[in-house]
Amino acid sequence: MVDGFDVVPPFAERLGITPAELRRHLESSGAHMLQLGHEAPEQFWSRYVAATGTNVEGEPWRDYFHPTQRPAMYQLVKRLKASGLRVVAGTNTLDPHYVAHTDNGDYAVFHEVYASHLMHLAKPDPEFWRFILAAEGVSADEAVFIDDMPVNVEAARGLGIHGVLYQDMEQAVREMETVAAL
Repeated sequence: MVDGFDVVPPFAERLGITPAELRRHLESSGAHMLQLGHEAPEQFWSRYVAATGTNVEGEPWRDYFHPTQRPAMYQLVKRLKASGLRVVAGTNTLDPHYVAHTDNGDYAVFHEVYASHLMHLAKPDPEFWRFILAAEGVSADEAVFIDDMPVNVEAARGLGIHGVLYQDMEQAVREMETVAAL
């Protein structure tokens, strides 16, 4: 739905390390705990600083996060809703990103947003989709899921959800239009 969500490249540049190196540091410091809502960013950065000896100024999750909407995807959501379909977002996120998306109005187009840090569940865990399906009162075969990560699409498909792998804007819109019979 958005571009500009990856904080790693600009933060790595500021730290003078490669994005791959920063990703390893973030993973080994337990960044997944943020997506699951099991700790606050301050706790994470405190542990990160202790483990790496790197000084972290500000709040990198917020400071380097600059999402911009992909207009064609937002138009697709509006068309799906106009056709009578319920459209929800299921997102792996953390609090600073969730707040930024909310402040930017990125979630306003959806009927509901299911955020990993609030659900304490994250993709590709099958419980992530089971939670949403139960909350929405629909069966897996009634749902469609689109994502740019193959592991997430395959996990959804494993539950019987129709999964669409986002490869590019035109393909994603075309496939979603076909699935929704717009």
